Amino acid sequence: MHEVESAITDSEFKKLRFLDQREKNVFYSYLKAFSFLFYSDGIKQIIEIGAGHSTLIFSFFAKRTGCQVKTIDMNPEAIIGKLRNQSLVDSLDNIEFIRGASVSCENLLSYYENGISSINGIRLNEVLKNVDPFINLKMDNRKEFKVTQALDIKKLNSKSLLQKFNSEKLFTEEFLKIYRTDFDELAYCESHNSNKGVLESLLADGETDMVFLDSGEFVSLVEWQIVSEQLRKGSYVCLHDIYFPKSYKNWLVCASIKASKDWEILYTDTTTPQGLMLAKKIF
Repeated sequence: MHEVESAITDSEFKKLRFLDQREKNVFYSYLKAFSFLFYSDGIKQIIEIGAGHSTLIFSFFAKRTGCQVKTIDMNPEAIIGKLRNQSLVDSLDNIEFIRGASVSCENLLSYYENGISSINGIRLNEVLKNVDPFINLKMDNRKEFKVTQALDIKKLNSKSLLQKFNSEKLFTEEFLKIYRTDFDELAYCESHNSNKGVLESLLADGETDMVFLDSGEFVSLVEWQIVSEQLRKGSYVCLHDIYFPKSYKNWLVCASIKASKDWEILYTDTTTPQGLMLAKKIF
């Protein structure tokens, strides 16, 4: 199933060691999704949000093409814990690590506090009509019961989400608690509300060709608001953790892309519970 990705890993990433098969499969999914970079003309600048195994692949690509990669991370040093090999970390000398948050705490907190009526300019009801491809109960359904209970629905699908409850429930504090952790980005912002974001300024020059969204559970929606507006026609976005109810991170982002005439979905990975999607801005 992963013969090509396994061969690439064995030849180009020999020092990389995985905790388990699950982690290895995620790395393989990155390799498959990012392979388009080697066949696309004009990929000169990539912005990655959240450092990790993906950073290693972007560095590999950049060394062969001269592409510039900027990685936003609150704690760039933590990548040693993800790669678990100092020589691999040292090899990332062509990555420009930008310490900080992608969006400001003020924008993140106000996004949820003020209510959400649309995503990527698409009304919520239209977004919800397109969520079924991003609901996956076969690979990881551990949160299904909590989600259906919180939303007062019997089945987790677009029909139930549209008919049985107010769509704004997806953004209430009560519902978000299912996905909250003690150290998530909302918890951080509750005590660091003066923190500023860097994503908008990095995109302002219009030179970015691809953005990889793989940060916190709740900030991706706010990041997408910026990315969808500022990425130019012909650019790409890649999203990790696209399947609900395992993750809250990017399922609604992906549904808004599916519902939009401005974007074309090029590839969807279904080999891991997290999933991954690649899309191109066409208008």
